Amino acid sequence: DRPTAALVDLATALKLNPEEARAHWLRSRILAAAGRPKEALAAVETALKLDPKAAEYILSRAGLLADQG
Repeated sequence: DRPTAALVDLATALKLNPEEARAHWLRSRILAAAGRPKEALAAVETALKLDPKAAEYILSRAGLLADQG
């Protein structure tokens, strides 16, 4: 399926450049959409460590935390 293929592609991209914050953020979005919120939160946390001022990463993290209650 598409989410699985996207996660495979992102894993490859992250092996090549593990410091790419946007790839971690995209991985987070896909994981969240796939119903894997804990993994999604971990991925967005990594993105934020790499780029702490990125508004979309901050918003994604807030949304994931809100969804978890």
